[in-house]
Amino acid sequence: MTVTALGLPTLRRRPDGAVLDADAPTAGPLVDTYGRIATDLRVSLTDRCNLRCTYCMPAEGLDWLPTDQLLRPDELTRLLRIAVTRLGITSVRFTGGEPLLARHLEEVVAAAAGLRPRPEIALTTNGLGLARRAQALAEAGLDRVNVSLDTVDRARFAAIARRDRLPDVLAAWPPPRTPGWSRSKSTRCWTQ
Repeated sequence: MTVTALGLPTLRRRPDGAVLDADAPTAGPLVDTYGRIATDLRVSLTDRCNLRCTYCMPAEGLDWLPTDQLLRPDELTRLLRIAVTRLGITSVRFTGGEPLLARHLEEVVAAAAGLRPRPEIALTTNGLGLARRAQALAEAGLDRVNVSLDTVDRARFAAIARRDRLPDVLAAWPPPRTPGWSRSKSTRCWTQ
């Protein structure tokens, strides 16, 4: 088995001036400096969020990344294909910001579900908009949803999230009866 060490990259340039990462993994499992093999990949689809949680974002003055600086669905698909087929990734988790704000979420989930070997596909969300998209996400191949919920006390939620949106989050709790999904032991997680 070929082992690919994760560490600080050594950069070099091609004749055309493009920067190459000499230590970029080409195959084999990803192994950190402690010898642990990485099998999980977290993919942040956007920096945008519809809440402003005190521990995560300032209340205002955010400069979101321009759309052209985010990975396109075809670029995300290529990244996922390399990670799963060449680097031993077995689990993919889509996050953000708030991943439900990514318009192409179902497309990227479907691309991940089409990979062989097929990785486990999860989503971590604040729950806003989940009810609207749960069916399409399940059909695309999403295996698990984790809803990040700090409290069910409305005043505390509003203080933490800087938005009075707890009723909207709870309206999707649990997600609509989606074929193949069932509630897991955790009150915050549903699996397919």
